[in-house]
Amino acid sequence: MTLEVFRDHDQGAAFVLILVTTPICTLATCLRFLASKRSGRKNNVLEDVFAGLSLAFFLVFCFMFLYLMIKMNGRSLQELALLPPEELIHILKVGWIMSPQYVPNQVFTKMTLIFLYFRIFSADEVFVKWLYGLGILQVMWGIAVYIVKFNLCSPIEFTWDKSLVGGTCIEIGPFLAASETINSLIDFAMIGLAIWIVRSLRMSRGNKTKLAVLFALGGLSGVIGFVKIAEAYGAAYNNIRSPIWDIVQMASSIICCCAPIYKPLILELGIVKALRSTFGSSAHGSGSGGSGFSKKSAPKPPRWNGNRWTGGGSKEEDTQMSWVRIGGSAQADGYPMRTLEVRQNVEMV
Repeated sequence: MTLEVFRDHDQGAAFVLILVTTPICTLATCLRFLASKRSGRKNNVLEDVFAGLSLAFFLVFCFMFLYLMIKMNGRSLQELALLPPEELIHILKVGWIMSPQYVPNQVFTKMTLIFLYFRIFSADEVFVKWLYGLGILQVMWGIAVYIVKFNLCSPIEFTWDKSLVGGTCIEIGPFLAASETINSLIDFAMIGLAIWIVRSLRMSRGNKTKLAVLFALGGLSGVIGFVKIAEAYGAAYNNIRSPIWDIVQMASSIICCCAPIYKPLILELGIVKALRSTFGSSAHGSGSGGSGFSKKSAPKPPRWNGNRWTGGGSKEEDTQMSWVRIGGSAQADGYPMRTLEVRQNVEMV
């Protein structure tokens, strides 16, 4: 049989989308596992488990959808109605099993981020309470929507056998709008929480901006949810755009929940060091003129005078090098930090 999926624009787009997103999301998750292993942390096992489960449900959805594209082979839904009843029922049953697998993917990707936020910002009690609330809401949403997707028609057999007397189906448009609105609002709430807690951290404005942008990437999935409502509302039984947008939303969710963990791997590969070296050299070269420090004002390196370390400045007075070790605290007005070593110069009079 000749593959003719590109005869239908939606089926052709779905076919290409599956072939592109499947390896990308698999690679993104594998890189997450590798970065997590390189970091040496032992308290993020659940995050990795949830990320792996989200990928598993995504792959199940994609492979079943790919199978449907091959079976449909470019034929419209109206043309499928002319197929032998056994073949048509088989296609509808596969679609009935495929559709709900989108729900666990959304639940597990958000739980991955919730556990990440909890691990990083657990010292803030208000923030933790919000995380618990969003986590419970997301799980309840997942259970409810998963059950409804398997029971869109009553009896269930009416989903693929419209000859049954007395069978009914719910209106898919309002259900899609309600369920996706809640799912997207949870995405936006998580972004708002992350940005709010980042603003309260004691760090430079540049670092705050970087963290806020990184966490805000998770909002892409929420935006796609509203786009899906606009595209698929009222046309769920006339085209396959709803599952196409499901794939886009699941893929973006997987990438967003994996990206924050890549830092150890990036550092190991030397990417950050290379960028700093490149741009640092450029900045040093451009700043060597009048705006730079003169050689006369450069401090002398520390030296050992026989019984202590001393540091020289632009003048000849001695300063003693002192070290202070500060432990982290988990008070309500601060955040737990690793042990810091603070070096300061103390002028010896």
